[in-house]
Amino acid sequence: MWKRFLGMYAGALGQVAPCPQERTQKVVRKTLLSMVLVVLLIGSAGFASSARAIGPTSATVTITASVADVLSLSVNRASFTFGSNLNFLGQNAARSSCALTPSGYRYLSPDITTTVMSNRNYDVKRTAEGGFPVGRILVRSQAGFTNCADALVNGFALGGGPDTIVFNHVPSASGQNTELFLFDVLVDSPAESYSATVTYTASVHI
Repeated sequence: MWKRFLGMYAGALGQVAPCPQERTQKVVRKTLLSMVLVVLLIGSAGFASSARAIGPTSATVTITASVADVLSLSVNRASFTFGSNLNFLGQNAARSSCALTPSGYRYLSPDITTTVMSNRNYDVKRTAEGGFPVGRILVRSQAGFTNCADALVNGFALGGGPDTIVFNHVPSASGQNTELFLFDVLVDSPAESYSATVTYTASVHI
């Protein structure tokens, strides 16, 4: 197209103006043709150039994460009582009592349940401190407990040192262990008040 306009431009230059009016018209035509030529040349150059992006053409995203170990222990009750004014006749039990014929009665605690959350194998230890008479307070697993016949066997004296009650337990979101405490009041038991503190501790099995 621009070649066609160049041809017209050259033809216009070859003509001789017979009068001033025609010369003026020719000047105007020359000017217009020159402007069209410039526009065509600029447009042609623009179409011929390659496109260029402005700004960056790539970006990065950083992804991070961290994983934490989980180890926690909770117990289903903060305290309990065997009862008040207990005696060798089995009276006034907070929960229940079983006869130790003919010497007295064994009083039972409510269930004490520990719950552990751990992503690793773990152990649970029990430590006891207090002033109960030696050999008169016992502890046993609640598993399989049904009645007084079970309460009279398989009880272990609650000592002052740590006892491992759960060993190398598998990872769990709710690993549980339930125990019963037993307190013997015999014919020769003195009139006293007793208390003890039991602490359960979970640790990663090594």
